[in-house]
Amino acid sequence: MDLQERSLDMTTSARRPAAQGWRRLALPVLLPLAVLLFALLLPPRSLWDKSNLVGYAICHQIDAHSYQPGGVPLPLCARCTGTFLGALVGLATMALLGRGRAAALPPARVLLLLLLFVMAWGLDGLNSYMSFFSGLPHLYEPRNILRLATGTLTGLAMSILLLPVVNFTLWREPQSTPAVPGMRALLPLLAAGAAAVAVVHANMAALRVPIALLETLGVLTMLALINGTILVIVLRRERRAAGWRDAPPFYLWGAVMSLVEIGVIDLLRAWLETMVSVPK
Repeated sequence: MDLQERSLDMTTSARRPAAQGWRRLALPVLLPLAVLLFALLLPPRSLWDKSNLVGYAICHQIDAHSYQPGGVPLPLCARCTGTFLGALVGLATMALLGRGRAAALPPARVLLLLLLFVMAWGLDGLNSYMSFFSGLPHLYEPRNILRLATGTLTGLAMSILLLPVVNFTLWREPQSTPAVPGMRALLPLLAAGAAAVAVVHANMAALRVPIALLETLGVLTMLALINGTILVIVLRRERRAAGWRDAPPFYLWGAVMSLVEIGVIDLLRAWLETMVSVPK
C-alpha cells in the first residue's frame, strides 16, 4: 500500500467514528433540540406572548394579584412569580457556590426552616383566597409584596430539595455533601431571593420583559428537571452519568415533555373557560 492509499485509509477510519458519534447524538440530543426550536418558531411569534401561554397553564393570572410594570400584568401572578423566580435563583446560586452536584438533603434544622417557608406560602395563599368572599374572616389584608415574598421563599425551598434528588438519581458519583449544609449556607440564597423580590417589587417598566422571560425560564427549568428525572427512572438509567455530556438527553426530552404538558393544559383551560364564566 503506497503512502496515498495509507493516508486515505486513515482519513476514512477517522471519519467513521465521527459519523457514528453524530448518529448516537441524533435521537437523544439533536431531535429534542429540533423539537424545542420548532416550538420556539411556532406562533405566537413574540416571546412575551409565549410567556403568557406558559403562565396560562400554571397560574390564574388575576390582574389584581399580579405586578404590572408599565401597566402590563406579568405572565405570572405575584405568588407564582416569586415561586419560579425563587427556584431559578436558588438553582443558580447553588451552582455558583459550587454545589451544583450536591446530592444530600440539608440537615434537619434547615429542613424545618424550609417547611416554615412553605407553610407561610400556604397560609398567605389561604388568607388571600378567603378574602375573595365577603363575610368570610381573614387574618390580614392580602398584598402582592407578601405573595411575592412567600412565593420566593417557597421557590428557594423547592430548589434546595429538588437539586439533591436530581443529582442522586443522575450521577454515577454524586457529591455526598448537602446542597445547603447549614443555616449560614442558606444566607446567600436568601440574599439572592431578597434581591429578586426587590427587583420585581420595583415594578419598573424597563424590566417587564426580562422578568417575564426569567420567570418563564424558571417554570420550564423546574418542569424539565422533574420530567427529566422521571425519565431517568423510567428508563432505568439511574446513577450512570459520569459527566455533563451524559445529562442533556434526559433533560432536553424533559423540556419537550414540559412543553407538551403546558400545551395540553392550555387547551384544557381554554375549553373549560368556554364552558363556565371565569372572572379575571
